[in-house]
Amino acid sequence: MDALKRVRLVTVNPTQAIRLTFGNDEIYLAAGVGTDSTASETVDATIDGERMEVGFNPEYLVEALGALAGETGRFRLNTPSKSVLLDSPDDESYRHVLMPVRL
Repeated sequence: MDALKRVRLVTVNPTQAIRLTFGNDEIYLAAGVGTDSTASETVDATIDGERMEVGFNPEYLVEALGALAGETGRFRLNTPSKSVLLDSPDDESYRHVLMPVRL
């Protein structure tokens, strides 16, 4: 959550996507493009599957992660363009569906 909040500071408007790249047992967060301000950060994670880059609306992602019961969340992804299920290993009743945005 802290990394996401820092990276989203460079978004020009609230709907500008933040890119999350899942792979190599880390999540790489990035925002901003071209001559605009840019930010990136890497967070350790356990990844099961192939490398995948997905874009999210930062406000929706902050809201979804903020509702987690514990400190750990689990993203369930199939493809970069399909909906993503966010759930919590600490609370089996919590499920949040996120729609990715086109990058």
